[in-house]
Formats: sequence, C-alpha cells, structure tokens
Amino acid sequence: MNDAVQSLKPWAGFAGSVLAVAVLYWAQAVLVPIALALLLTFLLTPLVSGLQRWLLWRMTPLSRC
Repeated sequence: MNDAVQSLKPWAGFAGSVLAVAVLYWAQAVLVPIALALLLTFLLTPLVSGLQRWLLWRMTPLSRC
C-alpha cells in the first residue's frame, strides 16, 4: 500500500500543477485587468501625492500673505 501511494505522489503534483495552470488561464480575463490596475496604482501614487501637496499648498490662505 505504501509503495502505491509513493508512486502516485509525482502524478498528484503534476495534476495539481495542470489544474492550477488551467484555472489561471480561465481566470485570465479577470486577473489581467486587476493586475494592470494595481500596477498603475503603484506607479501613479507618487505623482498624485505630489500634486495633492502642491495644490493644497497653493490653496491655503496663509500662502498669500
């Protein structure tokens, strides 16, 4: 019995890998836009933060004194 289980372990790993690839391929239509949105979020965060600080500084009433 133990030999049979040992001989099935590589096949179980292979089947799990094939299943994971199949699920990722099927979910590609959802995962790619989410990944792009996250990438754009991280890329644009410094620009947006700088613009917010600059606009906030320009809009304060004390800056005109």
